[in-house]
Amino acid sequence: MSDDASTKPIRTGPTSTARIEHRELEVDGVRVHHFPSAETTTSATLVFGAGIRDETLPTLGTLHALEHLVMSTVRRTPIDINGSVGLNTTDFTATGSPHLVAAFLEGVCRALVDPPLDRIATESKILDAEGGEGDGGPPLALARYGWRDLGVVGGPGPGPRGIRADAIREAAERWFVAGNAVLVIDGPWPEGLRLPLRPG
Repeated sequence: MSDDASTKPIRTGPTSTARIEHRELEVDGVRVHHFPSAETTTSATLVFGAGIRDETLPTLGTLHALEHLVMSTVRRTPIDINGSVGLNTTDFTATGSPHLVAAFLEGVCRALVDPPLDRIATESKILDAEGGEGDGGPPLALARYGWRDLGVVGGPGPGPRGIRADAIREAAERWFVAGNAVLVIDGPWPEGLRLPLRPG
């Protein structure tokens, strides 16, 4: 693994009595946890601290739409990839050759900075076919939180065809920034890794 101006080591060494090799670094402002191994493939998960509970009733489904828009820009790759939105986090995963994983991660970051908003109509049809945002959320969440935080999970929202471009852009600028991300890499280091997110 080579260090350059955008990759700075934070900590290196075993982190438990089991002697699991672990390196903690920073790449383009994103905290990275690397677990090296002798495998030939690399697995990576880029996680952002934003999920369904961070939306409001009028913007419910915005993060799912953003995830779809981002994945539409990187889906033509011969490795295993996925994106998902949970209650608290949104993540993008890839497993394959190190250089293709690096290309996927860079593509995801570039699409988060400049989402392909011209694809909203296309992706809304796919989101519509996939169904709603969940099963109604945690029990009693609506009674406890009202139509915010966990109370919004499983709410009616605007539906896939009611998602607005400005809400997607605002979500990308607010939550999908380097300071709200962590990357976990298992396997060989993807040389030349770039994570060109907005700072923050």
